[in-house]
Amino acid sequence: MFTVGGDRVKERIYQDVKAYSPCIRLLNGTHQIGCNSKRGGNVGTVHMVESQADVDWLVQHGPHAPYIPLLKYSTFTRDVINILTRSGKVNGILLQVVNDTEPPVHMSPDQACPNVGSEMYKNDGNLSNCQRVSWNKQGSGLMFEDLDIPVVLLHNESDVEFIIDQCYNKYNKPSASGEARSYPLCAMQLKVAMDAARDSPTCIRRSAMITNLNPQHYCDPLGDFNVYSFLHLPKVKDDLKPDSVIVAAARMDAFSFFLPSMTNSPFHNVPGADSVVTGLVTLLAVAEAIGKVKHKITKSDKPIMFTFFNGESFDYIGSSRMVYEMQRKNFPSERDPYFLEHPTKGWTESKDDPHPISLEHLYAMVELSQVGLNNRTWLHSDVISARKPAVKAVVDDMIKTLKKAAALSGVEVDIAPTGQPLPPASQQTFLKEKSLPGLLLADHSSSYTNKYYNSHLDVADQLGPEGTLSPHLTHLATVVAQLLYKMSTGKEDTNITADESSVSGLLHCFLKTAQCDMFNRTLNGEQRLSTLSKLPYSLYVSVSYVGRKNPLSVLVHNLLAYFLGDHMTNVTSASDCKAMNKKGDDKQSHPYTFKWMQGAWNNKTMKQESFCVRTIANYSTARSPAFDMEEYSWSSQKYSTWTESAWAADAMQVRIFLMPSKEREIAILCGGIGFFVISTFCLFVIRRKFDTIFDSSSE
Repeated sequence: MFTVGGDRVKERIYQDVKAYSPCIRLLNGTHQIGCNSKRGGNVGTVHMVESQADVDWLVQHGPHAPYIPLLKYSTFTRDVINILTRSGKVNGILLQVVNDTEPPVHMSPDQACPNVGSEMYKNDGNLSNCQRVSWNKQGSGLMFEDLDIPVVLLHNESDVEFIIDQCYNKYNKPSASGEARSYPLCAMQLKVAMDAARDSPTCIRRSAMITNLNPQHYCDPLGDFNVYSFLHLPKVKDDLKPDSVIVAAARMDAFSFFLPSMTNSPFHNVPGADSVVTGLVTLLAVAEAIGKVKHKITKSDKPIMFTFFNGESFDYIGSSRMVYEMQRKNFPSERDPYFLEHPTKGWTESKDDPHPISLEHLYAMVELSQVGLNNRTWLHSDVISARKPAVKAVVDDMIKTLKKAAALSGVEVDIAPTGQPLPPASQQTFLKEKSLPGLLLADHSSSYTNKYYNSHLDVADQLGPEGTLSPHLTHLATVVAQLLYKMSTGKEDTNITADESSVSGLLHCFLKTAQCDMFNRTLNGEQRLSTLSKLPYSLYVSVSYVGRKNPLSVLVHNLLAYFLGDHMTNVTSASDCKAMNKKGDDKQSHPYTFKWMQGAWNNKTMKQESFCVRTIANYSTARSPAFDMEEYSWSSQKYSTWTESAWAADAMQVRIFLMPSKEREIAILCGGIGFFVISTFCLFVIRRKFDTIFDSSSE
């Protein structure tokens, strides 16, 4: 009864906000960034900030500090936030977007020079730190500020209207003359309590200290898995030659200043529509197109390795780990999930084992970056590697082939300005270790066309009306597929084309809902479409756990298997297909994985055409080597050192309440103490005089 009554009192005092996205704390080898609150949350008076005048009033005249300002896009800038936080009068910040009909012209919390600490040019006085080109010109760098207060994005219209109408306007809004309102005032509590502090080595060291039977955990390294697949897996017996492997790459991750919604809100603040999804979908379409003609590509041709890197937004986690393993001649690695989950498929010390791939085996690299905001595509390459005649000759030949294919497909391509460095890209990680011919395809010649790079606004809506993007990406995928085929075989094939329906379907899956046809085709008979998210999956890499994979990584892996794998027509049931994975000593099964897939829907038979696929699609670790090396120099910037702070199950909360004046609070406290003292005194007297007051003797 007490609990029920307590809950009722709590509900009458507080109004909970359900749909929100918090900014959290991240750490690297030298410092911390992001947001944090006190354990019990930060409390402040709500104040609307719609203009510079509102900022000035709060900082110069606001008498009811600390405040929690409610900002719109026009005032959510690094300059305004710095003014507010440095004033000492702000205890948290809210950003409301649902009633803001005018999104900003640009908003990017990333740096003007993304991944500047890991760029290949940092030791070059003329090219370092984006001196030639400010790639992300609109980047504010807010993501990398240590704000140390909670900052929360609100995206439910009812919540925002309640805060504005029933909270701010009713209790807090200053008079026309600028005079502050008197108590009671409407206040909010923002709770985003992070466990980690200072930097990655500190929090990892503290987490490793076992001081009791239940040691405190403070942070986790960012990371997940890369996904890759060959058309034909090079084996030891194939005698793989140096300068022979062609890498076709794209990245899988992005970030935002805010985490995805903490509830099942329909607000799609999953960033990466142009920065990630357009390149990702295009490369998957290339894989499908190449998969249809793989019978024409023999083992004597140059192998093509399709690779999707994870964690690239945070100092190239995925690509740096792959290069690290290649340098150690440990790629593919026996520690990768595929070989741990299928031990019979691993190294048997036979000639059918996967051939180790090292940097010396790489021939060239083709990478797809942001390609969705311009019908023209620019070809970028590294100016330093091009100083070597052999590298320049290969790059020139790649450009010639690509331009020829583009002319036939109606794709506008151009070469990026001469002397310009390579934009931030996974290629840079490889180029730091080897002069490698390569092209980066992007929708910008210099500064990004994408004005919302790594922002919660880089969503599907900015790519234009649904259906207008698919033709462009399809034509671009066709061009890249023809380029890869020519690089591998030395022959041209203008009949290779990408499938627009697949491109359209993949865009729908990655940008609108994961409960879609293309993802459904790759599920096995035991899985159901309803098990997938109704919303698109987050592109945030998140943290690295043993045995855990991001849903997005799993789905990309399934799609690669679907597009590039061999259909086993002699295996007709899911059980038989699964049983093939238990074999490890025959040429048909070693070292492949067998997956039962539901396949596409057949309108004639009114069912899905299920099949067993034999695939060499695999995962590789996308976890920074820094966390697996002894005595690593955390300030060296050789490898990514990003970690995410841990937090408790009850660490996130946003709620509204009425706050009385300090005098009233003191009066209530004193009254309560007085009532307690008087009650105690009365109880004492009653106990002393009990026999007299309640005399039970009879007359």
